[in-house]
Amino acid sequence: MRTIYFGRNALGRVQRAPGEPLSLQSKTSGLKPRNTVPPSITGATTTTGSVMNGDPGQWVGAGPLVFTWKLNGQVIQDGGVSYTVQAADAGKTLTLTVGCMNAYGGASSTSAGRVLG
Repeated sequence: MRTIYFGRNALGRVQRAPGEPLSLQSKTSGLKPRNTVPPSITGATTTTGSVMNGDPGQWVGAGPLVFTWKLNGQVIQDGGVSYTVQAADAGKTLTLTVGCMNAYGGASSTSAGRVLG
């Protein structure tokens, strides 16, 4: 049996044997990641003890996503899809930056800020 290679992905060769149906990769493979809908922060209240949840938004050509939480632009927590508001956070602005990398590059996008109470 002869193997035909018709492309590469981040994990190596993509292959098929002669006579097997050709399964094309999506239009987005081979592209640097791009954010099409920004990340957002959800949570009913912003007071001490409240849990703020992150939504990564929508991505094209996405690989693994990385969440970084920031208060007034300073990193406070790398990783995790949620953040618990602390008493010292009152009056500060919380944002979520989502980063994405694949074999073709990387991109990041930041949510609108939420002022914590």
